[in-house]
Amino acid sequence: MELRLYNKEHDRDNIMRVWRETGWLHTGGEEMVDCMMEAGRAWVAEIDGAAEAEAATAPGTIRYLDEELTLSAVTAVSTSLVGRKKGLATKLTALAVANEAEAGSLVAGLGMFEQGYYNRLGFGTGTYEHHFSFNPALLQLAVKARTPRRLGLEDWNILHAARLQRMRGHGACTLNSALLTKAELIEHPGNSGLGYFDGADGTLSHFIWIGASNVERGPYSIRLIAYQNGQQFLE
Repeated sequence: MELRLYNKEHDRDNIMRVWRETGWLHTGGEEMVDCMMEAGRAWVAEIDGAAEAEAATAPGTIRYLDEELTLSAVTAVSTSLVGRKKGLATKLTALAVANEAEAGSLVAGLGMFEQGYYNRLGFGTGTYEHHFSFNPALLQLAVKARTPRRLGLEDWNILHAARLQRMRGHGACTLNSALLTKAELIEHPGNSGLGYFDGADGTLSHFIWIGASNVERGPYSIRLIAYQNGQQFLE
């Protein structure tokens, strides 16, 4: 067994198999995996000449009060059926985090499925994700939204630029690579966006990216949102 950096030419097909066996790869989603693996540094565990596990990281920042701290986000950890029960995910994640710390990242973060597993690697429980559902007809707003412009997958670069310029408060995490925004869009095919170009030189200033399992009836989910001030948020 060898732990080493990901090599796209040598490892891509094997990593696609790992993601498929994990249940994370939908039909046509190979480009999403490419984005995740290329957005930062990725590590693989090789067994008998094939990559059977991976841990990917991406650089970014996390806002602490009024200060931006360097962040390394662990964006994906997965193991094939062949590689399980060998501690590969733990070893790769520990290796990836240690390398990012050595490279200068002050904070490491990830989204976890199992509370307690990552505590062994020094992670603690952060904030929970809160999901709110409501009937838009019940919103009472004094703001009347202007006609927005439609946004699509081809706009992934300008969507990412708007996310980098969004209003951020304490605890806000920002990942540097636009490939991760592209991956988010690819992961939810059929979703679309609406936005306004009020930024400097006509750049995208605020937007929402939405989708629904039933487009005719909803409910719609807001997958991504970015705005620079309260007025833009209300619009």
